Amino acid sequence: MSALSEKSLSLDDVPRKALESSELANYFRCYINNVAPWYDLSDLQCSFSVEVPMLALDEPLLFYAVIALSAMHVSQTTASSARTIAETYHTQCIGCLIDLDPEDMLIKKGVALATTCLLRSYEILAGELDDYTPK
Repeated sequence: MSALSEKSLSLDDVPRKALESSELANYFRCYINNVAPWYDLSDLQCSFSVEVPMLALDEPLLFYAVIALSAMHVSQTTASSARTIAETYHTQCIGCLIDLDPEDMLIKKGVALATTCLLRSYEILAGELDDYTPK
C-alpha cells in the first residue's frame, strides 16, 4: 500500500501541490482523459473535461471528488489496489460536503453540484464492483 493511500489531504492542503505526487497526477490525468468525456457527450463546451479540472486545482472539495472517481475507475479497469485511494478521497469529500454551510460560495458557484455529480458516479461504479464481489 502506498503512503498516499494511508492518508488523505487535509483541507489546508492545496490541490496544485498535491499533484506533485505522480500517483495523484496520474489519477487527475485519468479523470480528464477517460472519465470526464463521458459527462461531456452532449456538452459542446466540455465543462467536465475543461472547467472541472481547472476549478479542482483550487477547490479541494472538487479535487477530492475528481480523485475519488478517477481512482474508482482505475480500480475497476487496471489496478484494483486503487480502490483504497478512491475510498479515502470519497470519505474526505463526503465529510467536506456535509460540512458546507447552505450559504457557502461552493454551493453558489456550482462546485458542490459538480462534486455531487462526480460522487454519484463514484457510487455507481463502487456498487457495480460490490455486485461482482464473490460472497
